[in-house]
Amino acid sequence: MIREAFKVDALNGRPDSRVFLERSWGKKRGIIFNEGKDWQDQRRFALKNLRDFGFGKGTMESLILDEVCSFVEHLK
Repeated sequence: MIREAFKVDALNGRPDSRVFLERSWGKKRGIIFNEGKDWQDQRRFALKNLRDFGFGKGTMESLILDEVCSFVEHLK
């Protein structure tokens, strides 16, 4: 049933709730509050650039973990 629901255009996209509109100043923009073609273009751009920096590779996880550990030590 979920796969079928994802095929229905009326069930896709972001809700027009007060929280979303206030958070995005009345406009659907950015990666989180956007939808449709603009969202696809921004997502594609972000993922392409993140991959260039090693996102999704095992080495990136160890680098992030090292940074987080250093930050936690700094906070202590």
